[in-house]
Amino acid sequence: AIGATLNEDVSTIKDLVSQEGDWSGIHLNMRTKCVSLAQKAVDKTNESWSRRHQWTWRKFAAHIGLLFWAWGILELPMAEFFPVLRFVSEKGRMLTEHPELWDQQAVIWNSVWPALQRWTELVLRNQPRRVPVDEEPQLLIATDASAYGWGYVAVNTVTGQVYVHGEPWSHAMRRYHGARIGQSTFSEPQGIRAALCHLLTLDMPRRIRVATDSTVSVASYNRGFNTHSHHINDCLMKCKQLFGDHFDMDFVHIEGATNPSDGVSRGVNASEVDRELAAEVLRRVVGGAQASFPNYHPV
Repeated sequence: AIGATLNEDVSTIKDLVSQEGDWSGIHLNMRTKCVSLAQKAVDKTNESWSRRHQWTWRKFAAHIGLLFWAWGILELPMAEFFPVLRFVSEKGRMLTEHPELWDQQAVIWNSVWPALQRWTELVLRNQPRRVPVDEEPQLLIATDASAYGWGYVAVNTVTGQVYVHGEPWSHAMRRYHGARIGQSTFSEPQGIRAALCHLLTLDMPRRIRVATDSTVSVASYNRGFNTHSHHINDCLMKCKQLFGDHFDMDFVHIEGATNPSDGVSRGVNASEVDRELAAEVLRRVVGGAQASFPNYHPV
């Protein structure tokens, strides 16, 4: 009907159908809905790792490229590899400033080797990753944090149930972290972790969307790692360990003036929040519809 020409023997069409195969370096299994690395990528990684004691900086960079290729294909706990990420960032600056060093022997810190080995071993293991179903989130959460505390407003779009909670930072957090709590790059990721720990139970919907007015948190949680902050990586690692097997999450930005959890993170009692309006904001702004509430105030 379309004028196509097939080179294969088409006398038995069903023999040409396959639910599994390689495409662009990725092994796709349509039957199990899983992806993994093509064997060629695994073989390259294994060959590179076997020569690790002869790495120049150029060959080290090539190995890191192979490891990063696996990120997003396999299920990798990227936050656990923070020593490698920081080392790569540091040496990247060094080589940018001194390109004549690219073919010199690579000297890798002792503190980096365990995480580098762990990352490489997971790539070589090549455990297939389940591809999450592309569907609308059923639990919408807006989180916020301040120097006072943290809070969230959430709505289950299936049942209509609304959840509101806020509390001050614990004495232990204040004692341990001190003035750092007043920095949004620290408090906002911590607030997300605290909100998820307080709210989520195994009977919650699997598909979740979290909104925050912190762009650093959105980028870090969506990527699964942060190359600059140990504290953010610690949050990401704990959330992955606690929730990674049970929930599929994505993170989006919400304007601070629209964030319905702003008040409860600053000491406003949860009973004072207009739950119906907050739920509508979550459905329309966080749920995906293009809407704005320029005159909205959480309380």
